[in-house]
Amino acid sequence: MRILTKQWYQTMQDSGLGVCLEVDERAAEFSEDIYQTLRTQKLAQWLRDREEVCEVLEEPFDPAAEERSFDAFCAGELETYRTRTPESILAKVADLRVLAVGYCTGEVFWDLEHYAQQCREQTERTMDEAWERMKGSADAFTGEHSLHDSVVLSMKREGEDLLIEFERDEVDWPEIRAIRFRDAEILKQEQSVENAWWLYDEIWQTEEGYEVHALLWRENDVFELTVGCRGTQIVWTVSRTE
Repeated sequence: MRILTKQWYQTMQDSGLGVCLEVDERAAEFSEDIYQTLRTQKLAQWLRDREEVCEVLEEPFDPAAEERSFDAFCAGELETYRTRTPESILAKVADLRVLAVGYCTGEVFWDLEHYAQQCREQTERTMDEAWERMKGSADAFTGEHSLHDSVVLSMKREGEDLLIEFERDEVDWPEIRAIRFRDAEILKQEQSVENAWWLYDEIWQTEEGYEVHALLWRENDVFELTVGCRGTQIVWTVSRTE
């Protein structure tokens, strides 16, 4: 990727840091009792919410299983805050476990809000730049026919062409079944693309045709695919005239 890089994607994810936090000034102190009290408080809220969801869906409610899910969620939150929060903010956190269960001081809350806003602004500027640079490409399949959040079913050779097939959840226009890359060459492939989510793409004109750069996601890992080709063709599940 030239503009919508993995670093850009992570910045976009960082724009959500602190979004569900609640201010509690007890978070200013490192204390096992405070942590256990706040964990119990948040767990009770989690169980109430999950029980309501199960009632609506007419599913059995298993408190023990839900508590395990809560602990797994908090473990993920702890790792996210530990690895993604700026050091200047982390230095103000007395107990990272308390942050992971959803509580912080007012100072930490506003610091995270300011940082997240910076990430949002940077993400939007970069997205605007990418769109401006690519919108003139006559062969682009981005924009109106975005592949965002499609799942890659397969990638296979058909003669000199490369065919990538997708599973999509779209109802507003005929679904894209696949993209055919004519006279294609794989220039970069960091992982197998099968069963990965197609996040974002860029298409750039070259002397030989085009380069299509894609950012994909699978199992908490973001990776790239780059294909050089003479052109691209959308393969629809139904005729566009139907």
